[in-house]
Amino acid sequence: PRPDKHVRELKEAAERRGHKVKLAEAWTLSSSVSEGKILFWLGAKRLKLPDVCFLRGIDLGLYELASRRLSVLRHLEHAGTYVVNPVDAFVRARNKYEALLLLAKAGLKIPKTLATEVPPLAYEFVKQAKPCVYKPILGSMGMGSVKLEDEDFAYNLFRKLYEIGSAICVQELLPIKGRDLRIFVIGNRVLGAIERVAKPKEWRTNVALGADVRRVHLRPEVEEVALKAARVLGLEYAGADLAETEDGLYVLEVNASPGWQGLKRATGIDVATELVEFVEQKVQLGQQL
Repeated sequence: PRPDKHVRELKEAAERRGHKVKLAEAWTLSSSVSEGKILFWLGAKRLKLPDVCFLRGIDLGLYELASRRLSVLRHLEHAGTYVVNPVDAFVRARNKYEALLLLAKAGLKIPKTLATEVPPLAYEFVKQAKPCVYKPILGSMGMGSVKLEDEDFAYNLFRKLYEIGSAICVQELLPIKGRDLRIFVIGNRVLGAIERVAKPKEWRTNVALGADVRRVHLRPEVEEVALKAARVLGLEYAGADLAETEDGLYVLEVNASPGWQGLKRATGIDVATELVEFVEQKVQLGQQL
């Protein structure tokens, strides 16, 4: 399949700066190990160990295949390739519940969230905390999320998820009226930030679902929360989604392969070039050390 716009922009930015680039899907990468020897392949062809690998996505659905693909990416890291975001950090952030657990442990405010495979327990959660949101644990771009206001609808949804062998992740819906902040972090700085406003009759603020965006300038304490959230998960760059309520500043999610089209449209920032330059500096520093 044709790579998405973000991958194409990264490729073009790297090539403008004189780098050779290969695009690969995770399933096409292979590796072998024997005593004193490591080999990699892209498809059926031998692959020279790359200096850098931008990890933008991986299908984590089927456990055996996901484990095999993650092992190859970790193998690249062990062999000396700079993988960004780091594989383990990427996996932590992709798992919405695990990420929220670590953020809460670090003292950051998060929405109340339940992960279970027991429909009656999820039903009781909705009764006590409605309105709520069902979210796929490994979802992205808001796709598959369902707003839950009716208890009976929620119970029927949970029963169906149980029948097909899917986990249930349900979260309280904060009173943010279809508005939140997307803060783009690179290293130890905030590159830029936007406010996202959901379309009329839409509660999700994802740019991929048509949300409006505008540039915002953040207070230092808001920047620090975004930076801390990325640090807690071990991410080199991230899209931190924050929401301000009367009860304080909440971290909704931290994306390990964030899109940047909304940020680019609202601010004019060339995010792909910023990322390539950041990685260049990191690799050069590592070589000097």
